[in-house]
Amino acid sequence: MYFDFSKYAGGFGGVKITSETHPSGLGAGDDLFVGTGLGNAGPVDFINFHKGGIYASVSANGSEPSNLTALAREVYKKL
Repeated sequence: MYFDFSKYAGGFGGVKITSETHPSGLGAGDDLFVGTGLGNAGPVDFINFHKGGIYASVSANGSEPSNLTALAREVYKKL
């Protein structure tokens, strides 16, 4: 599991996206990505969102998207 917080929005690469959704409860501009790594085809799951001037990414590769979303909502509440 990874948490990343930044003052700036970032990008990502090396992921074949199989699903992109926008779960409720994470503000405007949120994204839940599910996919596979291009190098090893392993599972890749992460959520990007922002609140105020803080950009956040929560990743738990191979987790259930619903669990990852629930965790991200808790982090969002604390920002």
